[in-house]
Order: sequence, then C-alpha cells, then structure tokens
Amino acid sequence: MTDPLAAHAAARGDKPALIFEDKVVTFAQLHERANRYAAAMRRLGIEAGDRITGISYNSTEGNEAAHGARRIGAVGVPINYHLRPAEVAYIVNDSGAKVVTASPDFLAVVEEARPQIEGERHFLLTGGGSPPQGWLSYEEQLTASSASEAAVGASPIGASMIYTSGTTGRPKGAFRPDGVDINNILQTIQVFGLNPDDVHLMAGPGYHSAVGYFSALSQLLGATVVIEKRFDAAEALRLIERHGVTTTFMAPTLIARMLNLPEDLKAGVDHSSLRQIIAGAAPCPISLKEKCIAYFGEVLWEFYGATETGINTVLRPEDQLRKPGSAGTAVAGPEVRLRDE
Repeated sequence: MTDPLAAHAAARGDKPALIFEDKVVTFAQLHERANRYAAAMRRLGIEAGDRITGISYNSTEGNEAAHGARRIGAVGVPINYHLRPAEVAYIVNDSGAKVVTASPDFLAVVEEARPQIEGERHFLLTGGGSPPQGWLSYEEQLTASSASEAAVGASPIGASMIYTSGTTGRPKGAFRPDGVDINNILQTIQVFGLNPDDVHLMAGPGYHSAVGYFSALSQLLGATVVIEKRFDAAEALRLIERHGVTTTFMAPTLIARMLNLPEDLKAGVDHSSLRQIIAGAAPCPISLKEKCIAYFGEVLWEFYGATETGINTVLRPEDQLRKPGSAGTAVAGPEVRLRDE
C-alpha cells in the first residue's frame, strides 16, 4: 500500500499539512520530518512492534512522531497529560514502551515518575534547548538522522495502544496491532463526507482516540489540520475564523465552553466556513444542541462509540432536534443489541 503521506508530499508538497500557532508545516516537510523520526527511532534500537509513548499538549512533533512510528511499525501509546507521576509510570511499565517523549511542560512529571519506571528507557525532550541529564534532545536526534528512511508502514493510521480511563480499576491498553481497519476508515470518511479540501481543527487533547483519529483521517486525505495546543474556547473561535475551518471533533464540554462565551465576542466571529462539528465521548444534552444549532447552524453531528469498538451509531444534523435522546442509527458492520428500555 502506498504511504499516504509520501503520496501527498509528492503530489502537493507545498500544501499546508499542519498549522500550529504561527508555524506552517507543508506535506513535504512533514514527510521529511517523519522519515527523520523513523530513522532516529531505528538508531535507538526500536523495531516493529515496540512501543513508543509520549506526554505533551497538542503539537507538530506529536504528528511527526505518529507518522514516523507508523513507518517502522512501532506502536504509539499516547499518555493523558492530566495523569499524576505514579500513573504515568504505570502506563510506561504496563505498555513496555522503550521511548518516552515529553514536552517541557511535562518534564517535571516524567522526572518524578522515573524512579518508578522499571528497566532501561530512552527519554526524549521536545521543544529545543538543552535536555537535562538522562534525556536526549528530540531535535538533535532528528538532525542526526537521515531523511531518506523508507516509508514502510503497513497501515494508513498505524498501530496504537490507547489507555482507557480506568473507571473500574487500572487503565487498560486498547491495542490495535494493525491500526484501524481500512474498511472502518473508508466508512468514516464516507459517513461524515470528509474530503481533501477540509481544514480540520484539532481542538481537544490528542491523547483522546477520537481527537487523534479525525486529525489522522484529515491528513490521510491530504487536508490541512489546524492544531490548538490546549483548548481555549475564544481561541478556538478565532482559529475557525482565521483559517476557514470546515470540520472539527469536540466533546460536548468543549462545545459548551464556546457557546458560554460572551454574546458580543461570539457575535464578532465569522464561522460561516464551519460545516461540521462532530461530537462524541459523552452525552450531548438537548439544551446544548439547541444552543449549538442556534449559533452555528445545522452543523452538529454526533456519534456513539468507544476506543475498543470504533464508531457504532451516528446522529445526523437533521435529526438532532427531531430525535432528542437518540444515539443515532447504526453504521454498517457492528452488531448492536438493545438490553433494556
């Protein structure tokens, strides 16, 4: 299978793949950086099936690492940045990750976790600057690596192990050894009408499976992803207007934060480019749907699913107010059983 990032780099290398603050990364640049990351991981002894984990706010480096890991068949293990040091150590140990990447924001958290981390690991610090003792520089590792690394990833999305919330005990890694099934990928693209001309806002935290999934799908299609480092409601609206955002995934809480902004602030924002807010991860109250549709128009989509199962049901814009309380209609593939009223 042709690597999608390599194909986009060859066909539309100058097109923006990622926009982060004032930085624009083209598809050609992302392709090169992903190859350098893949080569750097090989130099550190990482092989197909090995785990690579990281803790950071949303960043361009996170996307580079995801593509680079995919190309060598490594398994990405994102860490929830709200976790405490002991919980971080648990995920590193449980996943068996051989590389731990952290941004400067979380250096102290990982350092506090290190005494509880078993065995030898490589620790990489992003963001430039001199890393402390026991850490390697992410940038130096990429600079010292060749960009001619072959793209050999077997899956357009890549293998992953995303840890569940652990509401009934320790978090458990939901392991996808072959990534997301290509049929599920094509189904999601078809159901939501995603296309290469989209500008997708990555607003929620990238460690969440749906946030990462829709961002990855956008890049798979050759669309542009606008990265918000950490969600701020006013900033999200500014990014929608500034970059002509067409699609985004948000949990209901994030939608509510935008709609609870002062009326004069909201009135001054041009959000006419936005055709799709995809909601999931929690129930969306009918009152919130009414406010969302009143402000944004009929752009709200909702799905029910899980890290372990993917998308199971979808509620389309025209049904949001017509079918209050509904989880939507089942997509093709999954079997759904109703167990009670």
